[in-house]
Amino acid sequence: MTLTVHSTLQAYAERALSVAARDVNADFGSAVILEARTGRILAAATYPTFDPNA
Repeated sequence: MTLTVHSTLQAYAERALSVAARDVNADFGSAVILEARTGRILAAATYPTFDPNA
């Protein structure tokens, strides 16, 4: 298995989703950035963020 997440795109997706969700008062949200040609997942974000330590 090869990790295909791009760290810069991941950070951008998390930030953009957080801003958009707060702007529209959403309880939850998710976003996925895919490379259409290959189907690789480049970023996957959720709002609110998930803390596995909680």
